[in-house]
Amino acid sequence: MANIRSYRNLPTRIALPTALVASVVASLIVELIIAAIAHGAGAYSDFQPLTFGGLIGPTVLGLLTAVVVWELVRRRAGDPVAVMRRLVPIVVVLS
Repeated sequence: MANIRSYRNLPTRIALPTALVASVVASLIVELIIAAIAHGAGAYSDFQPLTFGGLIGPTVLGLLTAVVVWELVRRRAGDPVAVMRRLVPIVVVLS
């Protein structure tokens, strides 16, 4: 059975940058698929928020913010997973 608390065993200098890069790549793939569907449905091809250039900045900024928040919570909270279970839904609703 997998250990839910396995984040404690990962070297931070490797895990966080790897997680950030993997998250950016995965997010951009999904966002570009959604943009292609939107273009297929009639959105203008030059609509900036649906271009790669319009997607990459907010994606990287949002995921970088998430990684920094995770690192702060991981270092300071007694049970960082429990804190994130409460924090993430609140941030999603507010955003």
